[in-house]
Amino acid sequence: MKKAKWIVDSKFTTKKEYEEFYKKSGKDPGDYHIDDFNEIEISVVRESDKHGQKSYGWRGDNKIILFDSPAYDVTQKDMDWYQKVAETICNALNHEKL
Repeated sequence: MKKAKWIVDSKFTTKKEYEEFYKKSGKDPGDYHIDDFNEIEISVVRESDKHGQKSYGWRGDNKIILFDSPAYDVTQKDMDWYQKVAETICNALNHEKL
């Protein structure tokens, strides 16, 4: 039986989301250091592994975490590079080159 293909899975919280969270909590976002991207997890995971796609920090035979939190001073350029690395690994796994 052929295994499900690998896909790239990216999870993160943006600065805007954190600022809104603090405001709703009655706190001043300016009191906290908030990066552009927080709580990062970028992985390659089997398309059939729904639990792995939903879960932070969970790893196993069907999920390979490449980048994860904590991430400090992560920029859009960093995120683009992380995504490109993940896509390269994903393509290699799908073509059995790794």
